[in-house]
Amino acid sequence: MAASQLHSSFSPCIRQQTQKIVREKQGVTFSLATRQGLAFPVRVSSGPLYAMAASTLQQQVEVCEKQEVLEKEEQASGAQLSRIEIRTLRGCRLGIAMYPDFVYNAEGGGGPGSAEELPDGKLAVEFDIKSLYIPAVEWRTTKFLGLPLPPFLCIQVVPQSLKGFIERARGKVELEFSANFLFSVGSLYRAPPLVVNTLLTTETTEGRLRMGQGRRLDSDGKCRLAGVAPLVPIQDAFMNAFLTLPTDCLAIMEAQFSFSS
Repeated sequence: MAASQLHSSFSPCIRQQTQKIVREKQGVTFSLATRQGLAFPVRVSSGPLYAMAASTLQQQVEVCEKQEVLEKEEQASGAQLSRIEIRTLRGCRLGIAMYPDFVYNAEGGGGPGSAEELPDGKLAVEFDIKSLYIPAVEWRTTKFLGLPLPPFLCIQVVPQSLKGFIERARGKVELEFSANFLFSVGSLYRAPPLVVNTLLTTETTEGRLRMGQGRRLDSDGKCRLAGVAPLVPIQDAFMNAFLTLPTDCLAIMEAQFSFSS
């Protein structure tokens, strides 16, 4: 079979390379043992010119085939990487055990992250912990029973992980959040880290003692994330008694997401 006749059954990339070789090496004839030139032996007319043409075509076919495999894998995965940013807003709340909730202004917090579009339309997101900032619970940001916290009382929030999934079409958000809460009273007292692990969601969340209700994304990317975390006793008798550990911790976070390619 002539090369000019064989190329009609090839993919566009391989046909293009076949035509190029045929134009450059007029008069070359050969036969292929299998389809699309993926496996030679090749039987060609005698002479170095014909052997060189066949060898060149084989190399071009292999390159095209590898390229097509990669393109098909990318199309099958449908994955597209983009950037995401979260900003924390006013109107947040933090509740521990059966104490009244702290009213918490988290405005100015947030950070960047990455988002990968999955075949089912969801975004798999993960935020950069080194850049993620959550304002401390202190007198400048927090009120308890309508009054600012005492100046010496502070709870630092140190994020350890924030990742999960976002369904933009439905406005649904579910993020796994892990953080260390560091309680201190001036320079007099510092408690061991209180580990908080919870699922922040725009849906309903419920624990043993506390429950919360989120709100789905609106057209501006704003939402309410709610999470209930079980708190276990730590190596501090005072903190265990003060917080009545084990117990629940409720977090209500007003947030806004922005997306970019």
